[in-house]
Parts: sequence; C-alpha cells; structure tokens
Amino acid sequence: MGLHDKINRSKDFNSIVSSRIETWHEWVKGKIDDADFSNRALIYDKAGEIEIDLSEMAEHVSID
Repeated sequence: MGLHDKINRSKDFNSIVSSRIETWHEWVKGKIDDADFSNRALIYDKAGEIEIDLSEMAEHVSID
C-alpha cells in the first residue's frame, strides 16, 4: 500500500506527516548543507516523493 492509498483510506494526516518527518528533515538538511536555497518543496503523491519548484506554482494558482 502506497502513501497515497494510506491518505485516502485513513484521512489521518497527522500520522502520515509524522511518519515522513525524518525524511523531510534529511531533505532540508541536505539542501542547507549544499547551500541550495532555491524555492522548492518536497511533496508526496502517488509517485512517491517529488521535489517541486514553487516558483512554477504561480502558473497554476490564481491570486483572484
């Protein structure tokens, strides 16, 4: 069962987040260690972990 299935079935987002917190901490630490301060985020979906560029999100989100 993948993470997306867990989210859909349990709706217990706090337990899902807490189960991934160490991975997220390692990702952030790696970015800091590499002096990579680009506008990025780590998300989880059906494909697993995906790093996205937040500056590209403006194309998908309207401020209106």
